[in-house]
Formats: sequence, C-alpha cells, structure tokens
Amino acid sequence: MKGIKIDTTIRAVLGATNFDATICNIEKENGVCIISDGGKSNGVLSNKWAQYLCEKTPLKPIMSLKNLKLFIDNIWEDFYDKTIDSIKDPFLKNKFEKQGSFSTFAACWFSQKNSKAYYKWLSYGNSAILLYDTKKDELFVPQFKDSLLGFLKNKGQINWNDDNLKDEFFIYGRKKEFNKDLKIILATDAIAEHLALSYLILKSRDDDYWENLQQLMRSDQKLSALIYNNRESFAYNSFNELLERWQKEDENNTVSDYVNQLQRRGQLAVDDVAL
Repeated sequence: MKGIKIDTTIRAVLGATNFDATICNIEKENGVCIISDGGKSNGVLSNKWAQYLCEKTPLKPIMSLKNLKLFIDNIWEDFYDKTIDSIKDPFLKNKFEKQGSFSTFAACWFSQKNSKAYYKWLSYGNSAILLYDTKKDELFVPQFKDSLLGFLKNKGQINWNDDNLKDEFFIYGRKKEFNKDLKIILATDAIAEHLALSYLILKSRDDDYWENLQQLMRSDQKLSALIYNNRESFAYNSFNELLERWQKEDENNTVSDYVNQLQRRGQLAVDDVAL
C-alpha cells in the first residue's frame, strides 16, 4: 500500500511461552494489523487462541459488536476441533472444554482509494491502540480521550466458548484519513503502559503535565513506582526518539535483552511484550 509503512513487529519472548500474538496482513489496496494478548491466568491454551484470532481476522473491517460476535461464532468451532485433538492430558482436555481460552484483541485496518489512505480500528480488552503525531509530538489513546492510560481499565477478554461479549469492552474507531505524520502503534498492555508513561514523563516539562503526573503518583502506588523508575525518559528529546530506540533494538536483535534490562530496573511491568 502506498503511503503506509509497516515497521517490523517487535516481540520479546520472555519465557517458554509467549502469550502475545501479532500479524500484519497487507495487500495492494487494503490490509490489517492485529495484536492479541492471551490470558495466562485465564482458560487453557490462550496463547494458541490469541494466535488463531490474529490469523483469522479478515481484511474487511469488523465494524460492530454484533459483527465481532459473528466473526468469533464463525471461527471458534474450527479452533476447538484442531486444538482438542492435540490435547493428550485428560485433565487439560476437560479444563479446555469447560473454561475455554481467553484473549484481548486489537486490530487496525487500512484501505486506499483515489491515492488516499484510510484507517479504522477496534479494541476489546487492554491491548492498546496509540496514535502518535510525529509533527506535533503528541500521543493519544483514541479509545479513552480523557485518559492516556484508560486502556488499562478495559478488562475485556474474548473467549471462544462464551458468546457473552460486552458492549462496555468493545471500542470502535470510525474511518479516518491516514497522513505521513501519523504513527499508529498497537501494543500489549505492559509495553503500552510503558510507552504512555514515558510520553507523560517527557511532556512533564510542561507544568500541566507535571500536575497530571503528580496526581497519577498519588492515586496509584504501582504507577508511582513506574513513573519514578522511568524518569530517565527525560533524556529523550521527543517521543519519536524513544520509538526509534525500540526499532534500533529490534534491528540489532536485542529486544529481549532490552526488555529484561527495563524490567530489572522496574521500568516495565513483567509481561510478554509485543509492539
């Protein structure tokens, strides 16, 4: 697609199994990028379900909760059939049938018409979509206009054996024109939190942002520690420089080392990481 550059997907495998899954499927005039975070403490084989969700997401946008339910309804039986046959442990098989598998889901669709590019997105759960204007050096989370960290409160997860998807967790962004100054970032919760906090710290040179940071630090002990530990974000001149650091680590195949370093310093919550 002209006018849209898809950066290399950044993933860090921090254990024997990474529950985060990502896919970019780009064709001549349309495409989709998906990120999904399987629930480690919920259900069974959630990592496989997260990957399956990514693989089956259509190039045509899913534009409503009703359509999301139809999408899950059309794919879950095939996932069940393929997965149940691979489970040899009777206890695990029973647990898989009873509890199912859980995952967050975020997707961004791209299309092209008359030399212009457009995007739409949806999210269900706390895998985040962040929009960054490189020209203005502004980051915002379209899901939560009043809170840059609002995505952390979205506890929704999709389960293949439960069609009770809730409207409160489904958020959809209507079609907008894509421009050369815009970066659309899909990230799982831990890395999205790290990026959003780093941005707030960078912007705290401004008094209004500093007041916002102080309020966050007073209201949440975990965020307070993360903000303090990420204070070295001041060293960057812009949020774009921070993103370029991640890209550099990816190009050098040192993302896992970098993530482990951030976690040891308390700068990044312990989790699988996908960006």
